[in-house]
Amino acid sequence: MPCLAQDRERALKIINKARSEGRDSLTEIEAKEVFECYGLPVTPTRLARNEDEAVALARENWLPGCDENSITRYSPQIRCGRGAG
Repeated sequence: MPCLAQDRERALKIINKARSEGRDSLTEIEAKEVFECYGLPVTPTRLARNEDEAVALARENWLPGCDENSITRYSPQIRCGRGAG
């Protein structure tokens, strides 16, 4: 859900949620939401729920020749998704 410019309350809610889960960093998606709260431009990000969705999204929207090795993994426990296993 996009934030309105200067939406400090929403930004703090995102940060506090991560802290309450014991994390000391935000996921890429959370960080982009916080940036949006302060009116900063961010690149579009889509979250697939499984490998098939990820490959389909990549082929449809960005990378016509992609395969499962071209996808960035998303996990709150993994700070850098590429090559995560």
